[in-house]
Amino acid sequence: MTEEKRHQKQAGYEVKTYPVPFALNEIKDNITLNTNTPSKPSKEQIINQAIQFHSRGNITEAEKYYKSCINQSFDDPIVFSNYATILIDRGKTIEAENLLSAAIQINPNFAEAHYNLGTILI
Repeated sequence: MTEEKRHQKQAGYEVKTYPVPFALNEIKDNITLNTNTPSKPSKEQIINQAIQFHSRGNITEAEKYYKSCINQSFDDPIVFSNYATILIDRGKTIEAENLLSAAIQINPNFAEAHYNLGTILI
């Protein structure tokens, strides 16, 4: 017995080694890392969240989401049109008119945007 092992035995502990049944290469191949970081929401998820807030009457949150969509260059005419309706209700008709015009440029067949723009212009 070596001096180190005798000292360990006198101290009340003993080091034991056990064989590992896998080769190191096999272990490397079988390692899986999972992280709990949330994935970035998709464009559709953000737009849907804005619409849900809007439909539930949470206008402040809906406005934040619509602004975020526009700032991220989401070319979705519904976003522009819905945000315009919020601005119309707040008396900001010039801003609303610009948003509705943008919605029509994105989708010239978007009837709701044409209707809302016509309503403002009347």
